[in-house]
Amino acid sequence: AGSRRGRARNARGGPAMADFASLSYRELQAECKKQGLSAGGKTADLVARLTAAAAVANEEAKTSEAPPPPAGPTWSSLLQDAYKSKRLPDATVVVLGELCRE
Repeated sequence: AGSRRGRARNARGGPAMADFASLSYRELQAECKKQGLSAGGKTADLVARLTAAAAVANEEAKTSEAPPPPAGPTWSSLLQDAYKSKRLPDATVVVLGELCRE
């Protein structure tokens, strides 16, 4: 049995979840082995096993795509605040400002 073309694929390169039911028994076994799952049992068992594994993988992908943490203050904003509040002498602010641009 050759590979069927034009099938939907998931992010990991395997068949999309809805496509498992259209695979042959041998293709289901191969996909199970490829994903490190047990390849024994009835066709319905293999479809259920692959569908469950795909759902877990999709959920893990969603949680790993968390947004980056908010950016903290920049050196230039800290220097501006220090200058405005007169916590640093003017010359120190100028020198540190030049260092931040490098």
